[in-house]
Amino acid sequence: MKTEQILEIDQALLGWAQQFAKSRGISLATLVEQLLVGLAAQQDLEAQPEGLVAELAGSFKDASADGSQGELAEYLARKYA
Repeated sequence: MKTEQILEIDQALLGWAQQFAKSRGISLATLVEQLLVGLAAQQDLEAQPEGLVAELAGSFKDASADGSQGELAEYLARKYA
């Protein structure tokens, strides 16, 4: 459900935003909505893990960080050769 909201925006910024939206073939309302959706998605990506995920975060060694990835590949190659 959409609702109408009144925003106070600096006149110069409003003029720029209107031109920006027009150049993309969208309304100013659509531009604002898209920007807010993008901000919400970014915030979701930056959310900190909770519960079990937070407890386990960093528990596993990154094999590629110390070069052991190659050792593992060699071991598996020998094992399954």
